Amino acid sequence: MFVGGFPLWAELRTADIDQAGGVVPALKEIMGELRKHWKRTRIILRGDSGFNRPDIPDWCESEENAFYVIGLQKKKGSFAP
Repeated sequence: MFVGGFPLWAELRTADIDQAGGVVPALKEIMGELRKHWKRTRIILRGDSGFNRPDIPDWCESEENAFYVIGLQKKKGSFAP
């Protein structure tokens, strides 16, 4: 996770678990720390399609002043104009 070019969170994990596993607990910790200093700042979380799991947007929607953009995987055989 980055803010601009500044890394906030990095986590190494094995390939045998879901790449989005543990994201919500990490977001809770990070957002808790950010909110200590910037209580009303709008925070926009952005993730690629690997983070399109129901628990992540559900958690984002439960947070005040937290917005999110999560990519969707392109269907095979489809194309974008």
